[in-house]
Amino acid sequence: MGSPLFEEWTREERKEAAEKARKEAAITITKENILDILAERFDFVPKDTRKRLENLSDSEILNELVRKAVRVDTLKEFDELLEKALR
Repeated sequence: MGSPLFEEWTREERKEAAEKARKEAAITITKENILDILAERFDFVPKDTRKRLENLSDSEILNELVRKAVRVDTLKEFDELLEKALR
């Protein structure tokens, strides 16, 4: 267990696990930010919108939805964008 090869493998595994956890945390925070923006702008975010947002895991699409959440005029308009993103 104390071999240099095992230690290197362990370091790489930890590094990969930390990177994966970082990416997952960033996705979770981005989703929360979208919901916060929508709630602030429209007072209420329907459960259906929340559920559909949970189905996204592409960070680029989520980042785009953050920008869209700030600019849309209605929640319906955001829902239409969300539907396109899920395709």
